[in-house]
Amino acid sequence: MDVGAYYSPFTDLSLAVVARDINSKYTWNTDKLWERGTSTTYHFPHVLRFAAAYRIPQKWLLLVAELEDSKEQNPRYHMGMEFSYQELGALQLGLDDGRPCFGLLFGTELFHRRTTLNYAYLFPDEEPGADHLFTWGFDF
Repeated sequence: MDVGAYYSPFTDLSLAVVARDINSKYTWNTDKLWERGTSTTYHFPHVLRFAAAYRIPQKWLLLVAELEDSKEQNPRYHMGMEFSYQELGALQLGLDDGRPCFGLLFGTELFHRRTTLNYAYLFPDEEPGADHLFTWGFDF
């Protein structure tokens, strides 16, 4: 289960907090597969995320920062900026826990609804290679 809260104290500033994987677990049982099978339960670590986003008054630049913390791992930091051009698209630059990343976003109207196609590239932290992420978003 995840729980989150969002607050916008000013028009161009957004703050959020999320508690992720509350009581989340995965159980697997190998009794029927092996003669000496076992049942094991893995409890996912609880993760807290704090985020802030600020859009400058001219609306062409969005600055974002996020902190992710858990008892099971070191804190992770995510930060970036998005340069928008009207409502047609945007260039995104950032750091994902120290890994450089960039992205492109294209937006348009489809069936009288806003839709976006987003591509992100994360530079490799270690070999064998980089991550390519594609998302297609719809506004309802």
